Amino acid sequence: MLNNAGRLQAQNNVTLDVGSLTQQAAASLIAGGQLTVQADSADTDGTWQSQSLDYQGGAIGTTPAVSTRWPIWILP
Repeated sequence: MLNNAGRLQAQNNVTLDVGSLTQQAAASLIAGGQLTVQADSADTDGTWQSQSLDYQGGAIGTTPAVSTRWPIWILP
């Protein structure tokens, strides 16, 4: 179970706080669900884009999610 110390961290060093997620959203993500976030796309133009993250479940901190831009890990 994620708590307020949980984070989503992108390969390009973008870190997303999970503390703002509802418990329902966090549980759904762990079980294997989708989460849409606003994150720097790492493009040189500096724009931020919504990315749909599809976490496949598994051990927290070990299983990458699938995203259109970068792998995402749920860290404890």
